[in-house]
Amino acid sequence: GLQEIPGELYEAAKLDGAGAWQRFSRITLPLLAPVLFFVLIIRLIDSFKVFAQVYLVTGGGPVGSTRVLLQYLYEVGFQDLRSGYAAAIGWSLFLIILAVTAVQLRFLRRFGAND
Repeated sequence: GLQEIPGELYEAAKLDGAGAWQRFSRITLPLLAPVLFFVLIIRLIDSFKVFAQVYLVTGGGPVGSTRVLLQYLYEVGFQDLRSGYAAAIGWSLFLIILAVTAVQLRFLRRFGAND
């Protein structure tokens, strides 16, 4: 994370005349990119798993304004009894998460996640 970035890099950049924005854009951001990308992907995958909170609080909201994909899958599969269509939605969700995870793994291998 942020504490693992050596302070010497900032000191050297400051001695070379780099401003705050240059230090951020050329030292902090590139060195934090793997961590930021990991957090972004994990939060994206977590957002696909939101069901209970939305369903209990709003039930989909007025005219489906707060309906999420898993709630739609639930409604199609268990209320409308269209299990084939619900299975297709589930597989699509699985493939999306698989693709996002594959991108994350490739990114982590590229930047050498040794931890």
